[in-house]
Amino acid sequence: MIVVIDTNAVLIMFKLTMFKPSHPGHILFRVWSTGRFVWAVTTEIVLEYEEIMTRLVSAAYAAQAMSTVSRIGLLRPGSLLQLSPSFRFHTITNDPDDDKFADCAIAAHADYHYQRQALQRAHRQRLQASAGRPAPGNRVSQ
Repeated sequence: MIVVIDTNAVLIMFKLTMFKPSHPGHILFRVWSTGRFVWAVTTEIVLEYEEIMTRLVSAAYAAQAMSTVSRIGLLRPGSLLQLSPSFRFHTITNDPDDDKFADCAIAAHADYHYQRQALQRAHRQRLQASAGRPAPGNRVSQ
């Protein structure tokens, strides 16, 4: 399975990975890092990840997050798909800056494009399913 991950979802994935193991952002990271899907990226997407992490958190944080992605990519060959799309599809008319993700998804023949809203929706569904109570064995951070 090939997945393209939006910058906001990556931010959630890395910020919550160490703090809330039951959060869908952590689950997405864990599933990828154990080799259950291929993360498709382009140079333009990676540069956006770094730029936004640097602006919102810090340059050191961005470097550490990207280093983690690179290490996992090296340790699990085939878990990271680096693409260089040769064509721009211009599929996102209301936010052309997001075209890079659509172009990557099309070029990679991606099965999914994860966005922050999908992670938030999954988190809400998990909370509703448990009536707001944590699942057994899962800690909830305050």
